[in-house]
Amino acid sequence: MRWLFLALAVFVSCKEEQHEANFEKAPSERLIEKKRLYCGLSSATVKSNGYSVVKCDGLFFSGLRGISCGDLDLSRFESKTQPGKWYRDPEHSCFVPDSLDNGSDSTISKDMLLGLMHYFWYSRDLNGVNRTIDYGKAHSWVMGEAKDDITLASKCLMPPGQISILYDIQSKLSAIPLTTTNTDIFSENTGFRAHLDVLAILLGASVRGTISTSQVETLKAQAKRQPRNALYQAAYALYTDGNQSATEALLFDESRFPKDALPTTKNICSDYLWTDDDTPSDYEPCPDHSETYEGLDLIIAASVANGSFFKKKPTAR
Repeated sequence: MRWLFLALAVFVSCKEEQHEANFEKAPSERLIEKKRLYCGLSSATVKSNGYSVVKCDGLFFSGLRGISCGDLDLSRFESKTQPGKWYRDPEHSCFVPDSLDNGSDSTISKDMLLGLMHYFWYSRDLNGVNRTIDYGKAHSWVMGEAKDDITLASKCLMPPGQISILYDIQSKLSAIPLTTTNTDIFSENTGFRAHLDVLAILLGASVRGTISTSQVETLKAQAKRQPRNALYQAAYALYTDGNQSATEALLFDESRFPKDALPTTKNICSDYLWTDDDTPSDYEPCPDHSETYEGLDLIIAASVANGSFFKKKPTAR
């Protein structure tokens, strides 16, 4: 029995071996230039709107946009009277109690907070982290309002995993050594939850410096499950051989991502391809609509591929 216990301990230890990012095969300068082009072409519209992609998911996408293009800050999303309280949109209008015009059933959600934490980390906003922690502690980590108690618990209550990474961001930005390791477990989710899992893994890896074998396996499973998702391909390659050729092949498909212009409804039928599972119609033109997209899906995947999602690149293995 003792030998069985030791063998099991060794097995678990091996499964949770920590891995560092691999930057040995950086993506081509051509991809980096394409990302810069898309940032530039969409910047005026995004800054005029005050948010990225979709208004009522604005905090999430704007956080990712802010660290990838550097042309958005999130100050308008924060309450002026309750520091550390954040909203989905810069006008704080996506949920108003007792209103029939609500665009959402809550003022904030866990995915909005994930985008916010990405922004805190890569913009080194320690003051923003401190304000958010102070607000969370003062409100039992209920970070906003919702239409009912069930929605409040499911969307506005910050989960322990997010609280932990928020405190770790605070420690790292304060130059305090971390005592935690990156061993969070992620299920093989589908749809938008899979997208959030991949981004959460990337954030934890950047803050804590490494990711576990089980997290690499999660990235592998998602990349295999969704072969046309360039974000998943980029994230998985970053922690294996560093070869971003699959990512580049997807992002250089000019039928979806033109080389000298932003994508429109003549190219694809989605303003951000990676959020949900592969729906064939999303990858096809929208003949009944006319819209120019921001191209944030390309911008984010290219940022992950070239390592710019890291505040400071870890040493390659």
